[in-house]
Amino acid sequence: KDLVEPAKNGTLNVLNCALNACSNSDRLKRIVITSSVAAVNGDSDPNKLYTERDWNDTSDLEHGPYSYSKTEAERAAWNWLDKNKTKVSFDIVTVN
Repeated sequence: KDLVEPAKNGTLNVLNCALNACSNSDRLKRIVITSSVAAVNGDSDPNKLYTERDWNDTSDLEHGPYSYSKTEAERAAWNWLDKNKTKVSFDIVTVN
């Protein structure tokens, strides 16, 4: 909880501030979110080729809380974009 809430809230705060600041402008083109490979694979499989469709579904508050916080923050960003896509003039990319 001490990792997940700040990660999620911090990400959403940045996105909401960007939306408010750029509501009448298209000057902002992209927000780059520094995520982590931890958002993709919690218990990594060395034989698997991971893609942008993969999510860490093995971490939680008890097992890998840091990885879980990165996963939840990134998911929150993509969900935010889905809800606000008609209001924003920028896109989002993540670096894992």
